[in-house]
Amino acid sequence: MAHYKAVFNSNSQLDDANVLIFDDAHAAAGAIADTWTVRFDNDAAAYRQIVTLLAQGLPGTAADRLLATTPDPATRSEGYLVDPSVVTANLAALTTIIETEAQKSSAKFQWRMVRDSIDACNVFVSADEIIIRPLLPPTITHPPYVTPKQRLYLSATIGAGGELERAFGRCRITRMAAPAGWDARGTGRRFFVFPQLITDFARAASDATAGQALDAFVSGLMKTAGRSLLLAPSNFAVEQYKQRLVPAGFKALGAGDVESTLAPFTGEPSAVLALANRYDGIDLPDEHCRLIVFAGLPVGADPQEKFYTTLLGAKRVLQERTRTRFAQGAGRATRNANDRSVVVVLGQPLIAFAGDRDVQAGTHPEIRAELEVGIRNSARRSAADVASAVRQFLAQDPEWNTNVEPEIRTLRDRYAAADASVDTKALQGSAAYEIRAVEAAWRGNFCDAVRQGERAIQVLSGGAELRPYQALWNYLAAHWARLAATTDASFDAQSLKFTQAANAAASRTTWIPNKRIVDGTATSSPSEESALDSLAVEGVITYARSFSKARALTRAIEEMKDDLSQRDAARYERGLVTLGKLLGAQSHKPEQEARADALWRWSDEMWVAWEAKSEAKDENDISAEDIRQANTHLRAASADLDEEVPYGSQIFLVSGKSTVHDSARALAADELSFTLVEDVLQVAEGVTAAWMSLQGRLLSEAGVDELRDAVADELRRADVLPSAVLPVFSGRLL
Repeated sequence: MAHYKAVFNSNSQLDDANVLIFDDAHAAAGAIADTWTVRFDNDAAAYRQIVTLLAQGLPGTAADRLLATTPDPATRSEGYLVDPSVVTANLAALTTIIETEAQKSSAKFQWRMVRDSIDACNVFVSADEIIIRPLLPPTITHPPYVTPKQRLYLSATIGAGGELERAFGRCRITRMAAPAGWDARGTGRRFFVFPQLITDFARAASDATAGQALDAFVSGLMKTAGRSLLLAPSNFAVEQYKQRLVPAGFKALGAGDVESTLAPFTGEPSAVLALANRYDGIDLPDEHCRLIVFAGLPVGADPQEKFYTTLLGAKRVLQERTRTRFAQGAGRATRNANDRSVVVVLGQPLIAFAGDRDVQAGTHPEIRAELEVGIRNSARRSAADVASAVRQFLAQDPEWNTNVEPEIRTLRDRYAAADASVDTKALQGSAAYEIRAVEAAWRGNFCDAVRQGERAIQVLSGGAELRPYQALWNYLAAHWARLAATTDASFDAQSLKFTQAANAAASRTTWIPNKRIVDGTATSSPSEESALDSLAVEGVITYARSFSKARALTRAIEEMKDDLSQRDAARYERGLVTLGKLLGAQSHKPEQEARADALWRWSDEMWVAWEAKSEAKDENDISAEDIRQANTHLRAASADLDEEVPYGSQIFLVSGKSTVHDSARALAADELSFTLVEDVLQVAEGVTAAWMSLQGRLLSEAGVDELRDAVADELRRADVLPSAVLPVFSGRLL
């Protein structure tokens, strides 16, 4: 028995095994990738030297902000991919820096693994560290791993989406079917508590007093439990939460205190074990620990993950990894069938993730049921009620066993393991090509790297959530094509094609530095009128031509304004549908249950789904369930229409009340924004003015081409093109 690093290191002694059995295979990604990852912390001389050398390959003012004495909070959370062309142009100087500085630390071992293929490595930077590594580990070049005749991977949470294959660098890993009845088996019982959904702490994000009360509530739960495990994604986050939550008189322990044994923690009656990015490998059964505080979304452990989740926006790619870490971390204190633990969930991104029904659908039915019951028992409940429920759960009080436990079991039996989504299948299918592309680049065969990368891109041509990952692969393929063109000029055209595809797929992001530069030549600047606005202009003309008389058009416009001027739900929803048409969208109200109140579509460029709460009189009229339902509107529309949701599409919740209860707000998806009925009416006024000005020309016999410029000019003058209108609605992010 040995640690993963006994196999994956620069001088492995396990080079003659016939069979390798990898336990907890889901957790291997970091240990494997580290073998080919050169790291320099931000206090190392190499960090400043490399950032300075490669500054041109970072977007905007990123280099200046990274080198600032005290990075701002936004920069601390971000990760950057250095333009690989800039890396190539400075390869000799970069190699000299690494060669010199790596010898001063343990990085010299990883440097031995990558130095002969440094031109196939990517450079990722964050405020904490810089890493130089291939996108995926080239394990095929590592004899201790590939020599054995058989490799067996064990995990209760392997999942789909190619995550396991990418972690181990294997193109194909055969999965064995789960035994019958697996979904009815659990490892103990977890009671999930969401303090930010509790009524008393609803304003914790914006009110310091409420925030302090929330912290005191969690500290009180720690006192009740005696020993608690605190999990956070980074050392910085761990220190912040320790300062806020650890009760006075409790012993605070860290990873160094339990490196060889857990006894320093389990032997203390009042203690908190605080760990960063440690979601597996810690077993605290029974009375050893009854409370876990899970603080923050379990991603962003290194600059590459930070890049994926922030600037790139490829959260879907890491969803399986995030879900696995969440399930594993939440289970650290439930290690047998009769075990039990409270799991306190903190941080809006993690709450939204745990409450996302698509995320839940991919979890074990037992955990899914526990999450659902946890949300129900936290949302709009008082702190006293939730604290009482925690005590009942820990004591296994008859009240819990009579009322709550049967509910969890009923939900568990109702939930079945969900089929893999289209995006998951695409990620699973592309994994093999991604691995082959990285392997080819590692061997210096950039021609084959381009071919394999292109196949990965073709498989990834799925929904909007995969578009950022498509952009990344087009970006890498363009770079490899430039390198391949040094020996085969035909790859010049390939490079241009991939560059244009990357720029298009990343058009609403800022992670690509020098986005308009292709081999030193500026590409054509974007047209004055965006594709979205062009579609809107054509839609306006088309909708106008559906009216035979000016009177009918005027009536439709006036009815739209009247409908949006009052609060009756049916009329308001009708007004939203008409407003969408007047903005040039295909607009309708879906007939199915639990769907958007209005859906606007500008072809495959942009969709907008509306959840209308026009009758809301106060913040309590918009519940957590309303938010969770609104989160699904775009996905439901995609399924109903059998069409992909365009990247960057949005959901708007419109209300007659100027606030949404913070306990509901915490569950909002990234694409969901809050807007007021007054904002909608303001836009409706502008649309009315523009249409009345254009009415004569729109109903004339002039051709579409003849009308287009005049319509575009008037809509632009009135600020009612989608590019001007949508920011009005999205100004209040939930």
